[in-house]
Amino acid sequence: FKGNKKIGCLVPEKIFYKIQNNLFSKVAVITRFLDEIYVSILQNTEEGILKIEIQKNPMVHWIWIGSFILSLCGIITYKGYK
Repeated sequence: FKGNKKIGCLVPEKIFYKIQNNLFSKVAVITRFLDEIYVSILQNTEEGILKIEIQKNPMVHWIWIGSFILSLCGIITYKGYK
């Protein structure tokens, strides 16, 4: 929630693969234009306490937008030299 407005529902998971005998954490992600929010389960203790990690990474989409703009400028410049 942000104030009284619901921005999303996150459901991180811990999955146990019997064949590989491996415990895997599945991260839940909310993607918004200006940031991304990640939630993962770190540990579930014997007392029933769940430890989670929450990360907010701002401006993640600008990595992709910037690479697209850079590629587009390279194509425009290449065509200008012909």
